[in-house]
Amino acid sequence: MSASPSVVCGAIPPAQLVYDERERRRNAFLAGLFAGVVSILGTFWLDVRKVQRQIRGQQFSLVKGMLPAILSQAMRTGITYCGFDSFGLHLERRGYTGLHWDFFAAASGAVLGETIACPLDVWKNSSIKNQSIRTFSVPGHILRTSGPLTFFNGIVAAALRKSISNGGLLSLGPYSVHYASVAVKSVVPPEHHGSAVVRTASKLLGGGLAGGLMEVLTLPLDKTKVFSQALVNPSTGRHYRSEEGR
Repeated sequence: MSASPSVVCGAIPPAQLVYDERERRRNAFLAGLFAGVVSILGTFWLDVRKVQRQIRGQQFSLVKGMLPAILSQAMRTGITYCGFDSFGLHLERRGYTGLHWDFFAAASGAVLGETIACPLDVWKNSSIKNQSIRTFSVPGHILRTSGPLTFFNGIVAAALRKSISNGGLLSLGPYSVHYASVAVKSVVPPEHHGSAVVRTASKLLGGGLAGGLMEVLTLPLDKTKVFSQALVNPSTGRHYRSEEGR
């Protein structure tokens, strides 16, 4: 595989490995888990606004549903990063290298991460939609009224979306960061080119551009997922559209 895993997950080339495979996978998982928690803490209010606009609902609390959101994003990114790093290294050792194999490794990890995170996403979106129901009561209502399969509503759209968006982000991210670094260095004095501020700014700018592009391209799939997940009424187990027609 190309340099993607080492750039994204902080790993080092196989020839220089100083720790075993289990430690490598653990570190990649923990890196993704931590990144997922931080991302939700910083952007959850934007996620709430997005869901509100997508389902045209009432005004939502900007903190309700944050716990399942943190859990889902932590698991999603942790498993995605770990899968990308481990599966990508496995492919590289077999001689499968290049951007398309990087994408395949990242997409595979993203599908697994999204499948595991889907029940937590259903919990989060149902909590955001149903402001009158306590967040901790939502899973019990769903189980009693519509069964456990409801927690996998929207799984096809969710897995497809994340396989495309995370596959694109993790495979194209290093290239985006490289060109962002060139742009940042063009406007700062040469003596500061190696500073932590320049490196951080390059990663934020490059990663943000790549991630934003992938999110925009897969937005229709996200809306399909949210409609399927958030429009389940935990009090009745019925889809809101079916209730409106009754």
